[in-house]
Amino acid sequence: MTNRTIGLAMLALGVGLLCFVFYLGFMAFTNPSTLAGFADLVPESGLYQTLAYLIAVGLLWVMGSIAGRILSYGLAMARSEREG
Repeated sequence: MTNRTIGLAMLALGVGLLCFVFYLGFMAFTNPSTLAGFADLVPESGLYQTLAYLIAVGLLWVMGSIAGRILSYGLAMARSEREG
């Protein structure tokens, strides 16, 4: 397999993961009941309830950044000329 083939596969994986993360973010903000599970992670208090939303946003950010890195590595490999 060449670097280009592996790079294109990683590029497709990165795009797929980014689409999945954006879908999760869209579903979380259009249907807030999906965030109800995160509310169980924090105690019953006003200020701490915002932690449930911060946990969800943090997880989406981490998944998005990892997907973006996979995408950028795939793009770099697809652009390379050498065979591996």
